[in-house]
Amino acid sequence: MVHKIWIKQHRNLENIMVSVNQSRNVYVYGLNNQGKTNFLEAVYMCAFGRSPQESEINHCIPLDKPHSVMGVAYDIDGDSHQAYVKFSETGQKEISLDGQVITSFRSLQKQIPMDYVSADVIRLFQGYPDTRRRDLDQFVGQLDHEYTAILKRYSQVLKQKSAALKESINPSSVDVWNDQLIPLAEVLVNRRLLALKQLSDKLQLFMDELGLVEFSKLDCLYQAKSLGDALDQFPNYQEKLKQKLKEGRLKEWHSKQCLYGPHRDDFSIRFDGKSLTNFFSRGINRAVSLLVKVAQLQILSNRGKGFPLLLLDDALAEIDDTNRSKLLPFISAHTQIFYTTTDRSDENFLPECMVYQIKKGVLSNG
Repeated sequence: MVHKIWIKQHRNLENIMVSVNQSRNVYVYGLNNQGKTNFLEAVYMCAFGRSPQESEINHCIPLDKPHSVMGVAYDIDGDSHQAYVKFSETGQKEISLDGQVITSFRSLQKQIPMDYVSADVIRLFQGYPDTRRRDLDQFVGQLDHEYTAILKRYSQVLKQKSAALKESINPSSVDVWNDQLIPLAEVLVNRRLLALKQLSDKLQLFMDELGLVEFSKLDCLYQAKSLGDALDQFPNYQEKLKQKLKEGRLKEWHSKQCLYGPHRDDFSIRFDGKSLTNFFSRGINRAVSLLVKVAQLQILSNRGKGFPLLLLDDALAEIDDTNRSKLLPFISAHTQIFYTTTDRSDENFLPECMVYQIKKGVLSNG
């Protein structure tokens, strides 16, 4: 569990130290544009080496500073650890763990399972399929490091096929790429299915305990849209995809697009067969999206040793007070929470928390 955070020269945060002490959670409130999101962003970057919302790291470093530094102290099974990360304006990263230089953030991600959730979390199920694919791919990649390499290879071949579709005058010229894509696609789909099964089981337990929705059975359904299926398993997937690619060869050639494969797939959540997106309110969609993140962190923490940390950036908008009073204590029982918002109205819902106010990048005890 995280018990101390250091941040130096990150956006408008000049020099911050947060000590959790005997409390479990951190509650930060303040007006807009004071540094709440910057604080959570810096904590996230300690474990991932990148911002959850900014692609260019140098944009996170003040213009008059050459670098920014973040540090985190945490415990695992009674043993204390410290990690420091230095980000230079040139894009270089220096990482140390317990005084030793390391070259990858992977060990930190195992020891501190973490995720950042903003008010945009509702887009997970109210938004486009590519949002859900990215989220699922990141989750599966953290569960199974081979998955990331396979996904990268699939994307490379897909890019080559896309170029061939644009340049070739012969539809059959893409067959060589399809032959490479099909076995990779099967591996990706099977590993996504395994991850969704774990997610579905965990969410069922969460929803049963919370009672936010009346239902008997929850399903996370994988949708292989190009094959017209929404199932929890795909027998003979290679043969089905091969046939679909053969049937759709001319359609892909005319459109100059790769129309079939896991890069087009999706997943959905259903309660007794009713789609979360179509049959339930935005508040319930937001609550379930949050619980998906908690479930992912729980699954990841079970694979490692660290206690998970959830960074909530005003993420409970549109959720009524009754459900907030259920959600925050429940989430806190399963993860450590760093929570930012504009006022103190949610403070009583979050147990065991240190309260801070932020103003112009400076934290003070609440």
